[in-house]
Amino acid sequence: MPPKTPTKKDEENQEEEEETKQEAEQEGEGDGEGDGEDDKKVAKVSASKKIKKEAPAGGKKEPTGASYKGFTTDEYKKYKENVAELSSKSQNDLKEMCKKNDQKVTGTKKELIERVAEGKVLGQLPKCTKCGGGRLKYDIKKGQYTCPGYMEDTKFVKCGAKSNKEDIKREAW
Repeated sequence: MPPKTPTKKDEENQEEEEETKQEAEQEGEGDGEGDGEDDKKVAKVSASKKIKKEAPAGGKKEPTGASYKGFTTDEYKKYKENVAELSSKSQNDLKEMCKKNDQKVTGTKKELIERVAEGKVLGQLPKCTKCGGGRLKYDIKKGQYTCPGYMEDTKFVKCGAKSNKEDIKREAW
């Protein structure tokens, strides 16, 4: 049987393996000693590819408050504490908390937990100042508010207003 001629895909896989090996050597991992460090885990994707994944000692890498423009470091810590505390609450309890604070009450349990935790740290989300009817949505990663619009009788009124964190005053939860 004649030897198999390499295909373009085989060549790409080999290049990826070589790049991964070079990166590991640059990071001091290519000494082949197997010293037992668990800094990196190697996950097999297929028989010919390997991907290196970062794995800190504590498991999943947690973002800091600095990685979210919408939170200071202290606010982010309080937010994460609230999320942990609220995860034991029932969905109905979370909806009741939202209702008492004039917030949106629909969504999954995870969305409700995030909404209540954010509200406890930053305060209630106000209505849109541009259209007056829309309920603002806050993107904690960007630190920006947007208004999708609102329903007026049977017609949806689109708004699209955008505001920064500093422009919106939130009332206490």
